[in-house]
Amino acid sequence: MVLDRLSLTHIKAVQQVTGARLLSTLHTSISETDFGYLSNVSHKVIFGKSFLHMESLTSNVITMVICNRTEQSVQELKRVCENADVILRHSLVNPVALFGSGITESSLVNHLRKQMSALVSPVSQELHCKESQFIAVANAFIECLQTIAKLASPMTPNTDDMELEEDCQLRPECNKLTDTPLDCYTMKINALKVSIEISNVVLQINNYIHDKN
Repeated sequence: MVLDRLSLTHIKAVQQVTGARLLSTLHTSISETDFGYLSNVSHKVIFGKSFLHMESLTSNVITMVICNRTEQSVQELKRVCENADVILRHSLVNPVALFGSGITESSLVNHLRKQMSALVSPVSQELHCKESQFIAVANAFIECLQTIAKLASPMTPNTDDMELEEDCQLRPECNKLTDTPLDCYTMKINALKVSIEISNVVLQINNYIHDKN
């Protein structure tokens, strides 16, 4: 009995729930175990929407139903849940975190300021630019990090005496600033890389259209 035609978005989840084997062609031998197993299948109606609820005692897959008054709010909640899922997966693969609430950005600002004097001359020579140009760009980058730190937490603690925290393993002995939320290391580093790449692209734009309306 065919219940529904599955999309590519849902076929993997159904396969994980049932334990069925995905078939690329019907021209092959199919055994009973290839169909998978479900402990219960029920029809549920939630807020006027029809759902087929499949349950399995041997699967770790769970179902989350997201509801709200408007479709726009539902889409926003979906996006938040998807981002949380991505962050969780990255954290499981690479269990390293950075301090949140703007502390990492503030520490990075402090570190860059300490390194500025030693980096001005060699980096300027390597990039074939004036030292004043390098200093201007570095200060602009530092100001951007400071803005992010302020937006992340208006009550960011003073980090002038803090050394840059390269990373913090998610382990009990890492007890510095225990009340501070942690950010996923992979996502944080990727965000910094993307922002720098976008800035480089913008700086290379010679012509642009300005809307005065």
